[in-house]
Formats: sequence, structure tokens, C-alpha cells
Amino acid sequence: VTEDVGVVAGNLATGGALTIADVDQGQSNFTAQASTAGSNGYGSFTLDAAGNWTYTADDSQTAIQQLGAGQSITDSFTAVSSDGTASQLVTVTIHGTNDAATITGTATGSVTEDGTLTAGNTLTVNDVDSGENHFQTPGSLAGTYGTFTFNATSGVWGYALANNQANVQALAGGTQVHDTLTVKSVDGTATQTIDVTITGTNDAATITGTATGSVTEDGTLTAGNTLTVNDVDSGENHFQTPGSLAGTYGTFTFNATSGVWGYTLANNQANVQALAGGTQVHDTLTVKSVDGTATQTIDVTITGTNDNPTVTAGAQSAQLVEAGVGTSGTSSATIALTKSDPDTGDAAVYDSAALTGNGWSTGNGGATYTKAGTYGTATLTTATGVVSYALNNAASATNALAGGASATDSFGVYVKDGSTGTASTTINFAITGTNDNPTVTAGTQSVQLVEAGVGTAGTASASITLTKGDPDTGDAAVYDGAALTGNGWSTGNGGATYTKTGIYGTATLTTATGVVSYALDNSDPDTNALTQGASVSDNFTVFVKDGSTGTASTAVNFAITGTNDAPTLNGANWQWGTGNQSKILTVSGTVSDPDTGNLTTETIKVDWGDSTTTTLHPASDGTFSLSHTYSNSGNWTVTLTVTDQAGAVVQQSTITSNKGSGSFPAGVSGEPMNLGLTDPSGNHGEVSLTITGAPSDWTISGGTHNSDGSWTVVTNDVGSLSVTTSTSFIGALVLNVAESWTNADGSIGNSIVLDNIEAYASGSPIFAWSGNDTLTGSSGHDSFVFSQPIGYDVVHSFEVSSDVIDLISYGWQSFADVQAHTADDASGNAVITLTDGQTITLDGIHGADLTAANFEFDVTPTTENPGPMTIGDGAMLPLSGIIHNTGLIELQASGDNTLLQIVQTGIVLNGGGHVVLSDDDHNVIASTASNVTLDNVDNVISGAGQIGQGSLTLSNEGTIDATGTHALVIDTGANVIANAGTLEATGTGGLVLASAVANSGLIWANGGTVTAEGEVTGSGNALISGAGTIEFGAASAAGVTFDTTAAGHLILDDAFHFSGTVSGLDGNDDIDIKGISFGAGTTLSFTENEARTGGTLTVSDGAHTANIVLLGQYDPAGFAEKADPTSGTVITYDPHHIA
Repeated sequence: VTEDVGVVAGNLATGGALTIADVDQGQSNFTAQASTAGSNGYGSFTLDAAGNWTYTADDSQTAIQQLGAGQSITDSFTAVSSDGTASQLVTVTIHGTNDAATITGTATGSVTEDGTLTAGNTLTVNDVDSGENHFQTPGSLAGTYGTFTFNATSGVWGYALANNQANVQALAGGTQVHDTLTVKSVDGTATQTIDVTITGTNDAATITGTATGSVTEDGTLTAGNTLTVNDVDSGENHFQTPGSLAGTYGTFTFNATSGVWGYTLANNQANVQALAGGTQVHDTLTVKSVDGTATQTIDVTITGTNDNPTVTAGAQSAQLVEAGVGTSGTSSATIALTKSDPDTGDAAVYDSAALTGNGWSTGNGGATYTKAGTYGTATLTTATGVVSYALNNAASATNALAGGASATDSFGVYVKDGSTGTASTTINFAITGTNDNPTVTAGTQSVQLVEAGVGTAGTASASITLTKGDPDTGDAAVYDGAALTGNGWSTGNGGATYTKTGIYGTATLTTATGVVSYALDNSDPDTNALTQGASVSDNFTVFVKDGSTGTASTAVNFAITGTNDAPTLNGANWQWGTGNQSKILTVSGTVSDPDTGNLTTETIKVDWGDSTTTTLHPASDGTFSLSHTYSNSGNWTVTLTVTDQAGAVVQQSTITSNKGSGSFPAGVSGEPMNLGLTDPSGNHGEVSLTITGAPSDWTISGGTHNSDGSWTVVTNDVGSLSVTTSTSFIGALVLNVAESWTNADGSIGNSIVLDNIEAYASGSPIFAWSGNDTLTGSSGHDSFVFSQPIGYDVVHSFEVSSDVIDLISYGWQSFADVQAHTADDASGNAVITLTDGQTITLDGIHGADLTAANFEFDVTPTTENPGPMTIGDGAMLPLSGIIHNTGLIELQASGDNTLLQIVQTGIVLNGGGHVVLSDDDHNVIASTASNVTLDNVDNVISGAGQIGQGSLTLSNEGTIDATGTHALVIDTGANVIANAGTLEATGTGGLVLASAVANSGLIWANGGTVTAEGEVTGSGNALISGAGTIEFGAASAAGVTFDTTAAGHLILDDAFHFSGTVSGLDGNDDIDIKGISFGAGTTLSFTENEARTGGTLTVSDGAHTANIVLLGQYDPAGFAEKADPTSGTVITYDPHHIA
């Protein structure tokens, strides 16, 4: 057995079997032993008579547990035969195993940099295995910061910190790191890590570098240098941030990381400027190492500079007036001076040398100084700083001043300080002369002009001549430019001419000749406002002056007689109505007439081009609006005429057509789409466009978005205009584009374009409709689908590298067919001619650029529609191929034909979505040819309007439900409607099946009316629920059921060819037989079949007999007949009748 192996209930156990052979009969057995101690006392043996023996020993006893791996002990006993003649020694060996040791004792210690440098303690191995209570010798005793010692026998360990080691000295104060030593028991079963904590001590730092600098007032204003912290402690070679950088005379800067310091002297500061020349002061900044153990004071020396003194005048100039005729003038004036010096301890004094050197003189030791000027004498009193001036009216220079002339006597005054500084100021004494006024007169005071107007060119110009003079000898009158310009005249040629705009025209004064010419402005609103015969005057004043201050003026007047002007039509806005007003054309605009403020006297007349005219007067603000309803489509010349009260006429004509011309641009939602517009002016002139109907999140290129939601554009290139829809809009919407331009003959042209915007989702095919079309590619991969027939189509933004054209039903098979029918037009655009009248022009693409990768033939396109696809009122959207509609397709007609056009080869409609037609007769789902198919796999088509319009192949496996108050009409022409789904009427407008129906599904009048005008064949059924009605207008094989809650009607227009059955008929229902006339000769009978599951209802008027098979149990006496509104016969049944 093995120590700690196979222990059961704390015991080791083993056993075996002995055999014995004895010739004596019955003696081949052993003497049994119940519990015999082993020879060494480790366990006990048992033995039975058959020789089976067992051994157990307590596994926890010390003798066993102290056995090491590879050691063993034995225990034995002797087995004896029953007759005692034979025996056998049985020995059990107990093998030892290695027991896990434990380590106890202290395994941590601590040392300190520059302090306690050693640590140590003792560890003990505890192991039950004999001789294993000691350690393995560690592989290495070296630590990161010091060295360990370890006695593997005693477990005593020690640690010595290498205090002088660089990484120890680099430890910052308080920083703690660890050195560890891992030891193991000798048998490797126990491990202990000895961890010594080393705590750093802050080492004193030093600061080196340049800590001094100097600056000078008004000189060198900055200083700076660099200081460095030297600290063996890691990460502490930088500074603390100073608490303040402000000095007394300037400001320090200091970078605590780099030690770079700077100083800027506040040179304009008062205490700096007050420093006398050579005076030195200091600004200091004390900085510390980051650990605070080192300090350095930065000292900047500031040296003062001598500043100049100042001297200023209280007023720089004083005014005097020459004595002359009518005035005694002003003969004296004074100016007070102030002097000072900014330097502390210095003062400004009047500079005698500078004064006398500049013409001043003193006779009293500098108490006063005097100086003679041009017109008088100045005296400076140094004690007060006052300069007094006396004008010398007897001086020749003074007397020479003309009246109003200005002259100045100027004097310089000088000061100095106690050093070398000086200053000066100039004082001025202004003198005004006196003189006499000049004269100016007009040869005639007024001349006459006539306004141009209806029937007359008028008199546009006139002139008046002026004469000027001056009574003063030696003086002359000149035109006064200042007075003229101050009174509204202007000159651009230095005074050679002056012009002034009056109320009605402009006057021009030519100064060399004195002629005032006048030009009447016949375009000015004030001139145009003059009525016939009105008299007004434009008045001007002309000014002259002499050489002094004398002035004179005269008035010149130009009289104007008014003439009648024609009224103005300020544009006309033509707008077609929408919905049930789609044939209403409205024109609105504004009339103005310069001759009157009462615009209600104007007359507006519109000739609508269909022998109808309308006349009205505009509102008081000139606005007007007229509408006209056309009875049919066509092209008309519409003439709008405005006549004023004097008979003047203005006329505007526009050629337009009912509902305007159409454009059908198609592209991708959220990307620019060419609007497909063409130049209406014919001469690439400027066209003004107003675009209405766009949602607020659409944009028009080059346009202005107005507050009423409309867009306006003015352009010479309408063909480049584009619209960008929102990315969320999928479907079609009509924009109303009103265009206005000026024709070559000056008349105004107008046109209305209904722009049918077709926006497909990104990644969906872009379909061309069956007429002329404009398609625009997106920034991604585009597939353009052209299905026979198309018109003259243009594709913009076609990418040869990624876009594909799918040609459907043209019979082409390869790129060779395309190449054979492609040529570039005069502009270099590739034109693909599909057949007569059907082309594709690729704008900006040469035919040679195209490759086979750009074309595919008769490939069925797939369109995914997870969300709403809307076709707005009056809009059209072409589709074909597989339409995986998991969302909603909505036709929103409200008066205008709204078309979902199915192009070749048709549509497979799947995905379980909905197609909703608004409650309006103008919703249309139609195809371009009778063989184009609509296969409704699983969608619900509901609403009102028209499906087919007489040319469609329809297969319905989904649901078509007439839900509106208007009818839903399905007319596939000669093609039979294949119905395997549900054709249903729930709305009061009803469902009309105008074509024959092959019915394998259900025709359901679910509260509404279903009218089947064609033959109904097939094994399908018909169901009447609620107040529903089914009318079969021809032969029908449908089995008709009235449900239990119905109060319905079955109308048989051709009961003689009704081969279906009727079930569920009760007292709430009836059958109307149109071919049987109700009257006295009408007979009614019911014959039950043999199985009693129904019977035949026979109705006759004597001339015609109808037999209708009923399913169910009926009492013949419960049937009754009565007349319908058209004299047919109505059959009712009362299951509760009383015989």
C-alpha cells in the first residue's frame, strides 16, 4: 500500500488469497484469525478458513506520515493450516509519499535611504516528512536596490541596502519601492516571498544658472536667462511655480519646468517714467526647487533715463477780428501755458536761450519776453505762463486782409529741464478780415418745359444766364463752391461745373459762362406722376462770394407742364389650378400708373383665347387676380391689356396651353436631378422662373427660397437647373414652373411648365416613361430602364465606369446592336436611336466611350420598396419588373389624373405590402400596351380610381379592395382578369369589373357593391356580406354565398346564363332578375333536389324563364316576388312565413 493513496475511512487497506493442499480429507483449510496485529504494529490482519486475508492500517499514524517519497516499511503475519502442519508468512510493504510543507516566520522588512540600511528575520519549514524541514538554496541573492543573505538550513535571512547606488539615491522623499527574494522548501512544495520595502529620502537640491539681468527706461525693456535645478532625486529637477510674477516696475515670466525666466519693464508705468537719469532700482523674484530644498532670487536692475519736460497750451489758437467797416473788431487775446517734468526731482523752466534765439527779447531779466509777429505782438509772462497778444490794426499786413479773410500769427515757446531735456509748443492767434458782399442776378427768372408722354416728346431742356460782380476795389465775385455744395450742388471737375438734382430734373451751372442749363428727367417718378396739363416748377439757388466773407445768391426757376403717361404692368403670374380646379387658369399681378394714386380707375382686360374675355379694375394698391375655367384642352393665345383713364394702353401677351407644357425628369432621391426645362425665349435670354409645389426640404439650384415656400430663379440657362429632393422622398410630385421673359420685339412672354419629378430610391432602377423624358444619374451605380415605347429621352450624369442601360422589348441582343444605332450629335453627345421617334441622348458622353458593360437587354429590373412611395396629385411614376413592396405605394389624386404607369413588360407585385389609391376617380394604374402585365402576388390594392384603363393584362393573387366613396374600376379591355385572390368592395363607391373575369378566387361584396360587367368564369366563389351587392352583367359561373349576417343583394342581368349556385339566402337578402318582367303573369316555383341539399328556383314571366340553383334547405312557400325599379323581378325568401 502507499501512504495517503486509496484511503478508506482513514485506513490503508489491501488483501489477498492463500491456497493449501492436504491429502487428508477435510484438512485443506486454514486456522482463521480475526484481528492479528502486524509484526511491526502498523496495522492488523484477518484470515478466513478459505485462505482469504486482509490488512488495514491507520494512514494518519506518524510512522506512516513521516515516510518520504521512496521510503517504505513492512508489516507481516503468519498464516497456519488448520492441522498446524503448514504455515505461510504474509508481508505488506507500506510505501511513503512526499507531504506538502508549510513556511512560517517573518518575511517582510524595511530599510531607508541614508537611514536604516539593513533588515532581516527567520523563516521555518514545517514538513511531516522526516529530514525535510529546511530550504532550497536560492539561485540568486541580488536585488534591485541591495543584496539578500539566506541560510537554507536555519531559514535566517538578511538584506543590506546599497545606499550609494544611483537608483537608491534617485528615490524621492517618501517614495517606496521593493526588493523581493523567493525561497522554497527543500521538497519544493512550499514557497515564500521575502519583501523588503525601501523608502526614499529627500536629497537637497541646488540651483545654478544666471539669476541677474538689467533693463533701461525707454531703452532695453526686457531681460531673461535660465536657471537649472540639480537634484539626484528622480523627477525633481524642476521648480515650484511662483505665487506671483508681478514686480514693482514690470512683470516676470517663469517656466517651472525649463527654468527659463524673463522680465519685461512696464515702460509706460508712472513710477518707471519718474526715474531720473542714472537712477537704479531693482525688481526681484524668488524661485524654489520643487522639493523646497533650494532657493534662488532673480534680481533685475532698472536704470532710469532723463525725460524731456513738457509744455502745453490751454488753447492752441485764439481768435481776433480785424477792425473794419461796421465793426471795431477784437484787438487782443491770451493763451495760458502749462509746463512740467515727469522725472522725480526735476522741473521745467522757460528756456531763455532758445526764446531769444528764436526772436523773443527780454528787458527785465526774463520776467517777460516779447516778439513781434506779422499782424501784432506777443508777450510771455514767465511767472504765470500767459502769452498775451495785441493785434496791430495800423499794420499794413492787417489792413491788407480782405473781408472774411483769415490769417494767423504763430509763435513758438521753449522750456528746458535741469539736464539736457527740452520741449516747445506753438501758439496761434487767428485774425479775420472784414469786407463787402458781392452781387449775382439772373437774365430771366423762369423758363418753360413740357414732360414727354403719350403722343409727345415734350421739351426736355432749357437754360438761364447769370451775371455776377463785387463793389469792392481789388475784389471779385466768384461762384461759392462751399455754399453751392452745402446746398445740394456737386462738382466732379474742380468747380468748372456744378450740378444739382431737383424734383423733376437736373440743373448744371457752368462757372466760366454763368449759364444754368436744365435737363427734365422724363423717367423720374415725380415727373411721370404729373397729370395732363399739370403745372409745377423746379427751383434752384445759385451762390457767389468775394475774396473775403461776402456772399450773395439768386433763384432760378424751371416751369414744367405735365403730360399723360401710359400705365405699367409689373409682371403677370400665370398659375393653373390643381385637383378639381385643374382646368382653371389664374393670372395675377400688379398695375402701376405714375400719373395717379387712384389705381382703381385703370381697366384690366384678358382675352382668354377661347372667345371669352374678362374685365376688372385693380385694387387700390394695383393688385389684381383673374381666373378662367377652360372647357377642354388646347392651345391658346392669351392677351392681357391695361388701359388708364386717359386711354393709354399697355399690352402683354403669352402663348400657353391648358395645364401647361410638361416635363418628366427622373433621378435619385437626395441627389441633383435636371429639371428637363428648355429655353422658352428662343434666344437664350434671361428667364425669370417661379417654382411652386416643392416640399420645404427640397432645393432648386441657383434659386432663392421664398417665405411662401416658392423658389425664384433668374437665369440665361434654364436647361442647367436641377432639383434635389429629400432623401426620404420616394415617388413622384408635380412642380408648377412659371416662366417669364422678354421677346425680341420687347413684349413679355409667359409659359407654365408642369414638372413631373420622379424620384427613385438610391440603388433602385430609374425608369423612363412612355414619352419624352429627362433622366439624371446619381453619384453611385445607376441602372436606367428604357422599355418600349419611349420618346426623345436625355440622360444627364451618366457614368461610363459604373452605369447600365437596360433595353426592354426592343429586340436587341448585344452591344453590336447598340453600336450600329449610335452616333454623336453636333455637340458630341452619344445618341442611341432605338426606332423612329425613340432615342436616348447621353449628355456629355461620346459614343466611343461606351462599352458592352454599359448595356443589358430584357433584364427584369427589381425595385425594393420598404417604405412609403407616393405619387402626388397630377403626378406620374413609371415602374416595371419585380416590385418587392413591403411598405406602401400611394396614389394621392385629388382632382388631377395621377398615374402609376406600368411599362414593358409589366410588374410582379410581391412583398405583402399595400398600394393605396386616394378616394378620387383620377387615380390611374395603367400600362403602355395591352400585353403589359400587372401580377399582384400578395399585395393589398385599395382605394378608388382606375386600374387598366382598357389596356392591361391583370393577374391577382392578392387583394384588390374598393374602399372609397368613389368607384374603383378595373378595365383590362379584351384581356380577361385572372383572379386567384380577392376582388372586394368595402366602400360605398363600389368595385366595377369592366372586363371578363376568370375567377378561381373570391369576389366579395363586403358591404359595398361589386359590378361584374363582363363574363365571370372559373371555379371561384362570390360572397355577399353586410349590405353588399353583387351584380353580374353577363354570364357567370360563380357560386354566390350570402353570409349569415348579410342583408345583401344579388343582381343577375343575364340570369339565363347564370350557371353558378346561390347559398345562404334568408329573409334579409334578395335576388334581382333583370331579364324577367314582373307582372300578373310572373310565376315562381322551387323544386327540391333528391338529396334535399337544395333545389332549383324557377322564375318565369311567360316569355322568359330563369332557373337558379339554390344550395340549402328551403320551404317553397317561403319565396315571394316583387318588382324592382326597372320592372325586373326581385325574389325574396321568408323562412318564418305563415302559410
